[in-house]
Amino acid sequence: MLSIGIVSLVAVVVMTVATSSLNSGVKMSTWQPLPGDAVVLMTMALEPRSKLQCAFECLSAALPCVTFCFSGTTSSCYLAVELASPADTSLHVGANVTCYRKGPCSSRAAGYSDYAGRCLKGYSDRLSYESASVRCSADGGHLFHYKTLTWDKPPAQELVEDAGFTAELVWVGADDSAVEGTWQRSDGTTFGSTSDLWYLAGEPNNLNGGEDCAALYTSNQLLLDLPCTNLARFICQIDL
Repeated sequence: MLSIGIVSLVAVVVMTVATSSLNSGVKMSTWQPLPGDAVVLMTMALEPRSKLQCAFECLSAALPCVTFCFSGTTSSCYLAVELASPADTSLHVGANVTCYRKGPCSSRAAGYSDYAGRCLKGYSDRLSYESASVRCSADGGHLFHYKTLTWDKPPAQELVEDAGFTAELVWVGADDSAVEGTWQRSDGTTFGSTSDLWYLAGEPNNLNGGEDCAALYTSNQLLLDLPCTNLARFICQIDL
């Protein structure tokens, strides 16, 4: 029997998903059913919809959704984060709910590992920001989208410890080359100079007018701005 720990129903989302969007790389054949005794941590319940729509919502979610659960009886869709151990409070939801997750991170490209729902790889090569971006693209990914301290700091911390990146700056995916002060990631999302992602007051400071690329300081997993031509190690991410 599937056991699901309910942490919080963040929102009930009513959304019309265009058929053209659903056809953009969403194939159920790439999702693997989890065993019947899997334990998952619920994060969001969605309006009833199809299994394919549920998969699309998981791919599109701002939260680190790597797993979705779907009820064939009620057409209910749940976005979830898989847990390694049973939740303190569980709800047995019945035999008609099946959970799916994307194929394993390690199968996507050599050297990538799953860090709390993020498919990441730390590169020891020291490259410029642009060259690092190209290397990530060659893997089918991008420089790590560091978006929130809640969801992205834990996997970043674990990765830099595994990779041995001690007290140094490593490239992540954000720059303000297009508009000074507006930091943009490759997925189009943006953040500003008042974000809590930045390290110390006064960052980003655009020292000497030439610091347009974001780097993660591995000692505290916060950001500083650097010249994009600096050579640094980097973190790549492949979207699951």
